Amino acid sequence: QATGTDQVVGFGLVAVSLIIFTYYTTWVILLPFIDSQHVIHKYFLPRAYAVLIPLATGLLLLLFVGKLCVHTLALGVHLPRSSLAPTLPGVFLFLLKGYKQKAL
Repeated sequence: QATGTDQVVGFGLVAVSLIIFTYYTTWVILLPFIDSQHVIHKYFLPRAYAVLIPLATGLLLLLFVGKLCVHTLALGVHLPRSSLAPTLPGVFLFLLKGYKQKAL
């Protein structure tokens, strides 16, 4: 069962995602068809950033996931059997609680 806090956090994440999607879609798809002297252009970054920001974000995400995988494999960390499909927050909580070394 989802608690009230879970629902608020979920709604917030959906709202932020919707705002980012709407902003990015407007920036990339609609803005090229609007006159460059129009006042709406001052609310958007130059178009070069439309490629650089997602590229940098994706690269950072891949680096983080890769670092987490290498770190987990190098230390022999394993998740408890009860969480065969852990969520990302569950992985962070597990890592914060401490590591269990594999028996040699």
